[in-house]
Amino acid sequence: MRNVNIARYRWLLSGLLLLISPVFSPRGIPLADAQSLPAAPAAPPGQAPRRVMRPSPPRRLPPNRVQPGGGLDADQQACSNTPEALTALIPVDNPVMTGLPYPSFWFYIPDSPDLIQSGEFILLSADEKSQIYNTQVALSDVPGIVRVQMPTELESGLSEDTYYHWYFNVTCQAPDGEGAVLSVNGWIYRSADGVELAQPDNTPVAYWYDTLDQAAIRLLEAPQDSSAQQAWADLLTAGELGELIDKPLVDTADWVEE
Repeated sequence: MRNVNIARYRWLLSGLLLLISPVFSPRGIPLADAQSLPAAPAAPPGQAPRRVMRPSPPRRLPPNRVQPGGGLDADQQACSNTPEALTALIPVDNPVMTGLPYPSFWFYIPDSPDLIQSGEFILLSADEKSQIYNTQVALSDVPGIVRVQMPTELESGLSEDTYYHWYFNVTCQAPDGEGAVLSVNGWIYRSADGVELAQPDNTPVAYWYDTLDQAAIRLLEAPQDSSAQQAWADLLTAGELGELIDKPLVDTADWVEE
């Protein structure tokens, strides 16, 4: 009799647990809650159910290479024996943005013209399958900081919400022909009006390319203006380019006639 009572007690207890426990759907959600979830859209008759496509994660860009390095002669950063280096005036970390369809790019050239055979600026699509702009430049007024400006006469400028990859190459003179090629490269993101990407904590300004261009032109137009000098110094210091504060501004590089 005692065994019968124990079995009956266990049967009653299991029935009670079933009454008070939530019933789960095949998705692992309590059935009461699962019934309130929106149903997946049904596929049209005769077609397989559609797969829900998740957006791809944002692409993580590599750092900008603001000085030459990594080639066959990684130690050579200028055409001469100077300890200074060819330098792109941008922060190392991406994204670095512009709000303009025809932005400008600034570079420090530490060498004199007689040591330089040629300069070249190349702008490519992010996947490097399309060339957007390519120009040869004659660096006749260096050493100094030069400006390479995309001409507004181009058929189209930078598209909004789009990354581009640029290269700036300097070929050094050599007695036996073509000398070493010094190269820097970086990324530029053309932002839509008023839209900014999330940026690293150490980014000095949102639209670096445009802010730098404005500060440089202001200093070129009023080189004795102390406020222009201070704005230039503050910007380069924030971009970890403080060693270039006192370098002369040359303005726009000369185009090579083709």
